[in-house]
Amino acid sequence: MVLRTGLLFGLFCAGTAFSQAPSGGVTQWVMVQPGSPMSQRVVGAPYSAEELNEHVQTLADGTHISEKTRGNRVYRDSEGRTRTERLAFNSTDDTPVSIDIFDPVAHVHYSLDTRTKTARKLVLPGGTAPPLANRNAGVAGNGVLGGIIGAVPSAAPPPPPPPPATAAKQARRDPAMRPKVSSESLPAQTVEGVLAEGRRFTTTYPVDSVGNDREFSTYNETWTSPDLKIMVMTKSSDPRSGDRIFRLTNLRRAEPDASLFSVPGDYSIREQ
Repeated sequence: MVLRTGLLFGLFCAGTAFSQAPSGGVTQWVMVQPGSPMSQRVVGAPYSAEELNEHVQTLADGTHISEKTRGNRVYRDSEGRTRTERLAFNSTDDTPVSIDIFDPVAHVHYSLDTRTKTARKLVLPGGTAPPLANRNAGVAGNGVLGGIIGAVPSAAPPPPPPPPATAAKQARRDPAMRPKVSSESLPAQTVEGVLAEGRRFTTTYPVDSVGNDREFSTYNETWTSPDLKIMVMTKSSDPRSGDRIFRLTNLRRAEPDASLFSVPGDYSIREQ
């Protein structure tokens, strides 16, 4: 999916509030997204990585179907600038289809179309940041707005799949039929060479809540690096659709090349 600046600007203007938070005498802008905790510009924690999505499904006869698809290439420098390269879905071509560059120092966002060599420039009013991407539970890679900023993701689990209309009506009438969500902390582990803290969310569906004759549960795990302040892996398991894993691969903590965060000289820039 090619991210259009118009879409970004529309999301930026609708339903997003911003507040200001002092940090070490330097004013930083903090984004507040509906239903999400606050996130902010991350400095002093450069990295680059590639995203990978995996889906494993087990059929009734025991057959396993496994699929891996690559996601974005993501970069962040020590000043908090980010670059997201979106690759063509299910293509072996390594050339990005589009590139997003967010520069919180200059308060600008660029959306680059590599095919036409054009860049849409959005000047962010008041130095505020554009909406963060939601990278929970495998919503990444070629998903909507995958990985624009790479700051702290939402700790909330993704919502369960919508139940059939009749079951939904019954659940509204009888609170006991509603899915129950619980969460627990998991022991820390190393993911791609960085320490990650985990949390598991369990959604339990009572009998007949979605037409089921037995109680069943779905699971979602989020693994976040406290040093890099990014989500490095998510796992979800649903007996109806299988297991899904999103994770960062080839994670490097070196400073990316500075040229990655500027528009190439042969691109034409259009003011938004």
